[in-house]
Amino acid sequence: MFHLRALRRLTVGLNGRGPFTEAELETARKNCSTIIEKMQKLEESNGYEGGIRQFGLYERHGISISLSGQVSHSEYLRSVLAHIVSEDIPHFVSNVELLCTALPPIYVGVTIDQTLQQRYSQHKRNHANQVSGTFGQRLARLGFEWSDVVFSCAPQPGVSDAAIRAIESYLQFFARPSLGRS
Repeated sequence: MFHLRALRRLTVGLNGRGPFTEAELETARKNCSTIIEKMQKLEESNGYEGGIRQFGLYERHGISISLSGQVSHSEYLRSVLAHIVSEDIPHFVSNVELLCTALPPIYVGVTIDQTLQQRYSQHKRNHANQVSGTFGQRLARLGFEWSDVVFSCAPQPGVSDAAIRAIESYLQFFARPSLGRS
């Protein structure tokens, strides 16, 4: 399982403990905004579709409308960021970084015929080489570095392959990882 950890003190330009100048804090705010924009592209990559049907008097010959589309950028997060006082930017970034695993994962997968190390290395190589159709390539295409993700796992020794696949399906169903299967 991989979680996105793109907002980090280092990636926004807050190196060291501070104190930071007003210019450094405003640069960090601007960098946060840029990273948030990249993160919003994760949602834009998902398509949605559905329909609306008229009920009531004309149920048998009422109107049906099909809808499809994608998420558009919201200004909400940029607005929240704009209202944080400059001195709180380092605290905001540090806490978002610490809590990254509280957010839904961006990828959920299992390994059965490989060790965890082999599977992790494969994902990392796929990112570096942008191997088409892989989690690594999707991550790279959105402009994220390998250091922007956090890996976590729950080894399952002695569990059948079928049970492991069922666990994967369960987690994917509820987490809806944005960079999962294409």
